[in-house]
Amino acid sequence: MALVFCGVCGAMAYRVTGGKKGSYRFYYACSTQRRFKTCVPNQLPYNRVLAALEEQLSGFPVDQERATIADRLLSLVEPDLERLLKGSSDVRQKLEAEIKKLEGQQGMV
Repeated sequence: MALVFCGVCGAMAYRVTGGKKGSYRFYYACSTQRRFKTCVPNQLPYNRVLAALEEQLSGFPVDQERATIADRLLSLVEPDLERLLKGSSDVRQKLEAEIKKLEGQQGMV
């Protein structure tokens, strides 16, 4: 289920990571631009999506209903974020193990 769409071409936008090692940031990017380069390059920071969602939901009269809807929508995004964050720590552990292995091999030479 898509929650975010490109404001230029209307294609689905999906979550991507960006930033430097150790300080990853999350963005929504146009799928058409990323796959086919037929849309203008644009990325929307994840925090802006959350802020826009909260702004739209603030119009709901019942706070409990608004909180329930926000929780349901954010629960759709949360597994992807957790997977991305877990994946980055797994990669780091594998790289650190490889470094130790190479250091050990270098010591034998």
